Amino acid sequence: MAKIYIRNMEDGARDYPLKDGKSIYLPPKGKPVHWAEIAENNFSPALAQAELRGFIQVKREAAATTKKDGGGK
Repeated sequence: MAKIYIRNMEDGARDYPLKDGKSIYLPPKGKPVHWAEIAENNFSPALAQAELRGFIQVKREAAATTKKDGGGK
């Protein structure tokens, strides 16, 4: 399952709800930089809105691809 990494871009700490009903705490921006990790399927509409508004920075892990044997080559 792919992972998503989230960083708060605001001066104050924030809590955001996740799809599973829990929430994620993001400390204020600053040093050291803190990236919270969640499963891709737990990314909520609240996080999507925060990303659109620039309140958080999101890095998405590239999906793993598998090569299938072509057979007979």
